[in-house]
Amino acid sequence: MWGGGLRPMRAFREEFRPRRAIIVTVERDRRRIEGIDVMPYPDFLLELHAGEIA
Repeated sequence: MWGGGLRPMRAFREEFRPRRAIIVTVERDRRRIEGIDVMPYPDFLLELHAGEIA
């Protein structure tokens, strides 16, 4: 499922070279695919609020 869905993120990473690539999702499971963090939105919001995501 995520293989084709990662194509735009891969292109973004190649062009802009961000320190971290994150896809925020409504899914429950957190995972890392090809160096891209896929995280549920509650986890993302907690890390953002804690200053762990810049």
